[in-house]
Amino acid sequence: MAVGALMVAYKFLAQGAIGPFSAAKWPPAGEWLEVDGQLEVCVNGVHACSRETLAYWLGEELWAVELDGEIIDEGTVLVAGRGRLVSRIDRWPAVSLRFAEACAERTRELSTRAPENARVTGLATEAGEHAERAEEPRHAVIAAYAAAVAADILDLGGFDCERAWQSGTLADLLGA
Repeated sequence: MAVGALMVAYKFLAQGAIGPFSAAKWPPAGEWLEVDGQLEVCVNGVHACSRETLAYWLGEELWAVELDGEIIDEGTVLVAGRGRLVSRIDRWPAVSLRFAEACAERTRELSTRAPENARVTGLATEAGEHAERAEEPRHAVIAAYAAAVAADILDLGGFDCERAWQSGTLADLLGA
């Protein structure tokens, strides 16, 4: 936990800079969004993610954000007393296609380790279908989730290990 530190992070939002879980409309870039009261993950605070956890929070729009004040790092999520949008990462929709393709390929590779496992081969098929339609970021979300579930089923480091690989891959594709 850091107090009073300014931190650069990332935030996936729904179209129009809307919080995907809170439905909160973020103010224009540069203006602070602030919360009152005790910070609590998934309850109260401005939530964002680090480069290392991008794949846990995929969405329609990707923004670079600044967090300020008390900041709680819960591993896969950062929670702060205030945050502001710095800049929209406009290349995310185009990168989401390459990311979906990478996740689909990864899921196909995983399925070759257990070709008798119908669930894993089904996830590989689903990931591939979404990668083919990944002109919208939501398809990348599904391809990435399919890969993470397949890794979890095969116990290859599990869901979190796959999300770590995905986050690194995504950060590299974005140049983050």
